Amino acid sequence: MKIITLRKGLVIAFSFGALILGITTYAAINNTIADGVYSNFAPFGGPASTRMRTLTIDPGEVLGWHNHPGVGAYTIVKQGTLTVEDGGGGKRFIPPGKPSLSLRVAFTEAKT
Repeated sequence: MKIITLRKGLVIAFSFGALILGITTYAAINNTIADGVYSNFAPFGGPASTRMRTLTIDPGEVLGWHNHPGVGAYTIVKQGTLTVEDGGGGKRFIPPGKPSLSLRVAFTEAKT
């Protein structure tokens, strides 16, 4: 009986640990300002959706690998420097106040 109880306890403890370690949380604050649709966006030859938002990222935070489908993402850094890696060894540093277009790439990782 003790072995079964101990085993259940270990299973619960390991499951809880895996849950805690397996869930990545980001402190980034995402605030959508507007969503819209272009009825005829020339690069696509048809309609395209767009979103304007602010994204606040803490210093040292990593957003993880993600992609920007379509044209890409227009970025204006307000404070600090944004590091964008392309997965092939390339890095771009986006300084504050300089508009930047992140072209459509398979995956990028953003760091502050």
